[in-house]
Amino acid sequence: MLTQASTYYDSMTLILIIATLFFLGVWGMVVYHVIRSAQKKRQTPTLSPAPKPSTHHVQADYLRAIAWMGKNHFLSHSTRLTEAPSYLYGVFLAHYLTSQNTPTPPFIGVLRCIHTLSIQLIANDPLRCLVIDNQITRRMVTYSTTTYRRVATQDLGNSAIVYEMCYDTVSNRWKLNRFIQELPHGWNGIKSAYPIELVTGFHTQDTGHDS
Repeated sequence: MLTQASTYYDSMTLILIIATLFFLGVWGMVVYHVIRSAQKKRQTPTLSPAPKPSTHHVQADYLRAIAWMGKNHFLSHSTRLTEAPSYLYGVFLAHYLTSQNTPTPPFIGVLRCIHTLSIQLIANDPLRCLVIDNQITRRMVTYSTTTYRRVATQDLGNSAIVYEMCYDTVSNRWKLNRFIQELPHGWNGIKSAYPIELVTGFHTQDTGHDS
């Protein structure tokens, strides 16, 4: 009887040991997978979803870029090069930087007008959009690059200009990427109330930018 009892208890002990080892093995595998998952989450960068263009955001950034384009001539050369990437992008930025390597013209033109903006999204590309800028009471104010005094003003009438803007995910800002086209008069069914009229002028080489 004692031999049978001893064998029985030895068998139970062995079963308990095996069950304990199995449980510890399963528990170890669970802990291992939890740790690995946590490490992968820390190592894998979280990709932010592409931003959806906010009409208010696009309009604000467009007007900032246009205002900077109007005043950049009055900044130092180094300041222009430093600030340009904050407002211009891609094609527009490359063209602007190239223009800074050309001789300074004797006169510069700054366009003054009232802007009415509409935003057109680009299908399947949330990082780009078109801005249709309906400009009224447009006047080209021309300055001497020597004295920076106004020397002429020209009434240009109304117009509608189309620009493409791109969203810079690094600086979280919409920037001018390229000029698309100037729409013909009456494109939206409204005829220009301000025909082109020359107020004052001169015969020389000049350049113009929007403001």
